Amino acid sequence: MKKLLVFDMDGTLLNSQKAITSMTKKAINEAQEKGMVIALASGRHCTNLAKYVEQLELVRYPSYCIGNNGQELLNLQTKELIRGNQIPFDVVKIACQFASQEDREMYACVYGDTFFRTTKHAVKYSPEHQLIGYDYEKEAFEYQGDMDKIGFFVPKERNDAFDLAKRLNEQIKGKAQAIVTNDVAVEIVPEGIDKYLGIDLICENLGFALEDVLVFGDGLNDFGMMKKYPSCAMGNAYQEIKDVANYVVPSNDEEGIAFGIKHYAY
Repeated sequence: MKKLLVFDMDGTLLNSQKAITSMTKKAINEAQEKGMVIALASGRHCTNLAKYVEQLELVRYPSYCIGNNGQELLNLQTKELIRGNQIPFDVVKIACQFASQEDREMYACVYGDTFFRTTKHAVKYSPEHQLIGYDYEKEAFEYQGDMDKIGFFVPKERNDAFDLAKRLNEQIKGKAQAIVTNDVAVEIVPEGIDKYLGIDLICENLGFALEDVLVFGDGLNDFGMMKKYPSCAMGNAYQEIKDVANYVVPSNDEEGIAFGIKHYAY
């Protein structure tokens, strides 16, 4: 029986309506009652996962959040937060200049706060976002310091996520890394950061072996943890994720989590 179950959020634990189904919740709660530890592993900041933590009632048992693609590890019961490396400010400046040159919408996260840069001519790729803390004259965010994460929205008409990541990595090589998280976003994260680092720490603290872990994911930012640990790829996952996973389960709209727990966790 697996002792640690790790779930990516968007496209995995959450269905296409960004919701956790009652069947998924029941399967996770039953796993906790049987003594399994649960970890949510997301590109989001840990604080942004609070409503899902509450919905799943995770804090009743030992549980964790791995945030910002592995830059954070939060023990949900003790509230202890371990933070890894941040993106150096010189990389932040490079990213801001890049966004200005290409007139791209951009966001940056630090300590749970998120800053947005919209396009100059108000051709916003994500209309729900408001311009917060960005000065076009200075080509910089109001917060002038190291960041936890930087992201670029990729509109469907451009469809250049992989090319964008490649060009960003040419400019920030050795200082940070740009990764394609999905078809509509490229994120810059601190050098060496990966979701599997959070899993490593949990296993080290609780004495779990590699075979005690089961990871669920769908996106390219799940690749590291899916390759290192026993894993289930969602039916809606990228082919690269399916290729590296031990199992493929139904999609996030077809109760893939509940299926995977039932068939591969026990």
